[in-house]
Order: sequence, then structure tokens, then C-alpha cells
Amino acid sequence: MLNKRKNRIKSTLVIAIVLLFFACGAQDNNYKFVSNLKVGELVKRPNQGSNEEVVYLGNIKSESGKPIYNVITVYSTVKASNVDHGHSSVIYLDLDFKIVKRFELGDRGDLPKELSNNVLFFEYKDEKGQEKIYRNEVGHLVPKLLCAAPDDCY
Repeated sequence: MLNKRKNRIKSTLVIAIVLLFFACGAQDNNYKFVSNLKVGELVKRPNQGSNEEVVYLGNIKSESGKPIYNVITVYSTVKASNVDHGHSSVIYLDLDFKIVKRFELGDRGDLPKELSNNVLFFEYKDEKGQEKIYRNEVGHLVPKLLCAAPDDCY
């Protein structure tokens, strides 16, 4: 009797892990459609059980001015127990639109609003509640951390 219960628990745990993987991490990583977008353009699309809002921010350029990375923001929602759960990401894509680095941010408000001259612009509220703009100079390399405010890095 105890072995049957252990096996049932193991089976349930395996199923839960698989479902969690598909709900949170297994996404269609094909972002080739971004190549047809204009800077700032929003595309809404279903993606393996979630809904995504993808915004093309533009590209990071080398010192000589050649594009080396494309940058997009992705806000996705997954329904769990009749409640939508949102996930925000900033994604660096190579020139073939394959993922180089994905930064998982807090919520939708943490996403950058603009990319200009290798600088990402974020809106945030300071300790007094005043709205500010944070300039994250990302340079020519993919950063190890992405900061959305002076004390808010991912």
C-alpha cells in the first residue's frame, strides 16, 4: 500500500514538473518574424498556451555602426487556476534572430520603453514616488545584468 502511494506521488510530481516546464519555460523561440517589424512595433501572438506581446526595440550596434544584436521585449501571460500570470523579458537576438540572452524582469512596468544609440531607457519611480527615466548604457557586448533602475538589476 505504501509503495503504491509513493508511486502515485512520484507520478503526480513528474506530471506537475512537465506542466510547469511548458507553462513557464517552453516557448516558441522563433523570433524571425521580428525582421519584418519597425522599431516600436507591437505584435500580439499566441505561443504554446500563453499569449505574447512582442515589441521590437531596435538593434545594438558595434563601434563601426554595424548591427550586432536585435533587442525585443516580450510580455507573456499564462492562465493558471483562472488567473493570468504575467512574465516580462528583454531578449537579445543575434542577426539570425536566435536568442543570445533572455533577461527575466519583474513585471510589465519594468520593461524598457526605448533603445537609442545602445542605451535602453526605463521608466521607474524613485523613493519619493516621482517618475524618472533610467538610462542603461548597454554598450557593444551582451550585459551580464540588466538594470531597470539604479537599484533594480536582473
